[in-house]
Amino acid sequence: MNIPETLTPRLATLQKFAKKRGVELYLVGGSVRDLLLNRPTADLDFALAADAIQFAKAFAAYIGGTFVGLDEQPPTARVVLKRQNVSMDFAQFRAKSLSEDLGLRDLTINAIAAPLEAILRDARSQATPSPVKNVARGPVPREPANANQNVARGPVPRELSNANQNVARGPVPREPAVLIDPCGGIADLTARQLRFPSEQVIYDDALRLIRIYRFAAQLNFEISHDSLVCIQKHHTLLPRVSPERIRDELMKILRVEKASPYLQEMWKVGLLTQIIPIASEGQLGPTPAAQGPVPRNPSPTFVGRGPVPRQPAPTFVGRGPVPRQPAPTFVGRGPVPRQPWNALDTFESTPHAHPDCDAYLKTELGWEVNRRSLIKLCLLLQGELGDAAKRLKLS
Repeated sequence: MNIPETLTPRLATLQKFAKKRGVELYLVGGSVRDLLLNRPTADLDFALAADAIQFAKAFAAYIGGTFVGLDEQPPTARVVLKRQNVSMDFAQFRAKSLSEDLGLRDLTINAIAAPLEAILRDARSQATPSPVKNVARGPVPREPANANQNVARGPVPRELSNANQNVARGPVPREPAVLIDPCGGIADLTARQLRFPSEQVIYDDALRLIRIYRFAAQLNFEISHDSLVCIQKHHTLLPRVSPERIRDELMKILRVEKASPYLQEMWKVGLLTQIIPIASEGQLGPTPAAQGPVPRNPSPTFVGRGPVPRQPAPTFVGRGPVPRQPAPTFVGRGPVPRQPWNALDTFESTPHAHPDCDAYLKTELGWEVNRRSLIKLCLLLQGELGDAAKRLKLS
């Protein structure tokens, strides 16, 4: 696990503070996942056995950070270091032990932990040069071009698609022996697979039915067949979740460069019909019930492979003469098109002619919302925003 050099001093200060108080801290969740994937992260999640809020408050005062209380059950608080642009969340175990706590998390790849003390010890050992390398004994032989490929780093996952800009490329680094992995998350990271630790985690929080698709879109991972069966089985639980939380997850999916394949999979298993009214009216294609059970090998639809249907570019990028009547999918006028997926696919695959256009579309309009993601939502809804806007509380 490679800890960024900028974080190491702060983590060392935190470990020193925790040791004085007799507290054992564990780095958990998305922080461990991102470090193993070599993805940048400035949000660190820690778990401890007791008194999480009191510990965070004391550490914020000690380091001169800002304390933010987040939740009472489980007790959770945040310490923000504004100058370093780093936030640290401290959460109390939700079960009797750390292993049981990890089993309650949303996905196996987010159910990995590592003791902070061991992480820093591992970082120091990696930073310390080997004495053998410092001894000069004759000319140093040239390393072959592929020398680094001979280092044993476990199975290397296949290269990521370039569809998503925020996906970290490269192999999963060699994991240290200190990792705590009761749910098999490391194996799923290597296989680039998303899996629920158990069926119970869906009952605990039905938002995880959507969140698994968000991670699939952001990381370009595949969803396991067993998890797909669970989603199709429990998709009717989604209305239990607040509209605001559903909206935030949906908009995060729409922010991904190629969101259409994942939205289509959500529709096939019946999830999209719980979010967008038009999806349940048969206007996106045959009703999900007609699709039958989840096929055994649905993976191609998750990686966005296969030809993208072509659509005329003028209405999207403004090339050539502007037609007098704009396409119905943009303004909601005229007959509803039979294939709204085509419009969404075309928009996502069409390059913009001018850099100013791209900058305009990426303008942030709110939390996790920009113009581009809203346009994609309009294309999916075929201009019928009224009921969906109320349901998702977009205004």
